This record gives sequence, C-alpha cells and structure tokens, in this order.
Amino acid sequence: MKFFDQREVVICREMTKIHEEFIRCKVHDIKKINIYDKGELTIVFSEMKEDINSFGFLSESDKQMIKKMLKTESIKDILKKFSTKKVPKKTIYDLCLKLKNEK
Repeated sequence: MKFFDQREVVICREMTKIHEEFIRCKVHDIKKINIYDKGELTIVFSEMKEDINSFGFLSESDKQMIKKMLKTESIKDILKKFSTKKVPKKTIYDLCLKLKNEK
C-alpha cells in the first residue's frame, strides 16, 4: 500500500447507469469511505506526483511562468524556485537565456 499512498483515486460504481457514483479521494482515505460493495466497481489511480516530471522536461506552463518571472527576477532566483522540480538547472538556465535574447 505504501506505493500508492501519495496517489489520488477515483472509485466509480455502476458507471453508465442511473445510480452511478464517483468518489474521489487520496488512497490513504479509502478506509474512511463507506463503499457499497454490490455492483460494478472501477478504480482509477492517479500518477505519482513526484514522478510526473521524471524526464527532465519543462511543461509549457512552466515556460510561460519563467517568461513572466524574467521581467522581475534574476535567472539565479528563477533557478532557486525551480530547483524542486526534476529538471536540470542547465535546461532552465538555457531557456532563461533564450527568452532574454528574444526581447
């Protein structure tokens, strides 16, 4: 169960029927929910939040945020703020330089 603790889950009961039910919660909160165990159940687990960016890429929203931050902050400050993401500092630094040179 430790592997799934950080994930969110959707429990779908009787999908596509009149009495369908969708329950969204964290995996560790499932024990607190009273689930009617008759009928069809479908369970969908979310991805692991820490591993979303395991390939070291910046998302488009990250790039837009960096572009806005460059107007008021230094590259060093931006690197500090993005250091928690699993993106190499060189990738962030190169993007900052590219965006600064576009102006």
